[in-house]
Amino acid sequence: AENIGLIRELGQNIWQAGLAAMREWRAAGYDDLHLAINISKRQLFIASLAEQMLGDVTAFGLQASDIVLEVTESVALSDVEHASARLEELRSAGFSLAIDDFGTGYSSLSQLHDIPADELKIDISFIRRLREPKGLSMVQSIIQIARTLGLQSVAEGVEDANTAEILRDLGVDVLQGYYFGKPMPHAEFMLWLSAHSAEKPSKDTRCARS
Repeated sequence: AENIGLIRELGQNIWQAGLAAMREWRAAGYDDLHLAINISKRQLFIASLAEQMLGDVTAFGLQASDIVLEVTESVALSDVEHASARLEELRSAGFSLAIDDFGTGYSSLSQLHDIPADELKIDISFIRRLREPKGLSMVQSIIQIARTLGLQSVAEGVEDANTAEILRDLGVDVLQGYYFGKPMPHAEFMLWLSAHSAEKPSKDTRCARS
């Protein structure tokens, strides 16, 4: 979709569907849920992106703080000056920002320091090597980078209880993965929420739409 120029239309479709879902969650009383949406490079460099997204959020009766916008490390740092300006606009509008797939690019710490963000998402490739000495060291290093920069750390690809326990002990702020729930259609997700309604959602609960 990115290569053939359809990513804007596809991204807008997912964005609208995500906001509609969030509105339904709020109406059902799930006030602690947040929605994470991926932003592509083409979308990020739309001049009026922040204004458009804030207008859409308002039209759905939601708040920008309900949304986490995820941008991959490679996109955020491919053109730091312009990306930083656009991300700052989104952040000023009230959206939370996450650097996705961190560790898979070739960014320098000085570049990362210039990017306005709230979260650093540890790529799944590192989580899968968590039980290897070098893999564990890499995850610990990324967690420390997040702390140093005042960012929340988010671990992707948590697929079992043991991995979740290790990451909690390491001090990761948010865990995401199949251990908590697999991707599912919206209607099925609503049934899942209803079935788990006795369990109060934690502040770390999130539904991500790519």
